[in-house]
Amino acid sequence: MKNCSAIQIDSVHRDDRLWLEKVINGLKGSKIVPTPRRVSNEEINVASLEKCLKTIAKVVAEYGKDYLPIFERVYAELEKKRQQQTILDMALNLANENNPSVKVSQEL
Repeated sequence: MKNCSAIQIDSVHRDDRLWLEKVINGLKGSKIVPTPRRVSNEEINVASLEKCLKTIAKVVAEYGKDYLPIFERVYAELEKKRQQQTILDMALNLANENNPSVKVSQEL
């Protein structure tokens, strides 16, 4: 098994990258117990989920289908966030029809 640093994960937040390295290196038999960094909902947006999904896709490609459930979870969260953004945009557009001063573009 390769070291996690061989995977191109430089676009991932530093804490997340360290956690991912611990997880992958932990597969080699060490007793590292990974604890993910807690983030607020405001920090999780479509762009960050897309970056995360690309990183996990590389992990799945490199280390196999054992990591597919993580990919599936992030993909589901990405789709949920996209749907929420679509609904928010629709609501703001409807509000803007009656009141042009309402801000129309907001991001979840």
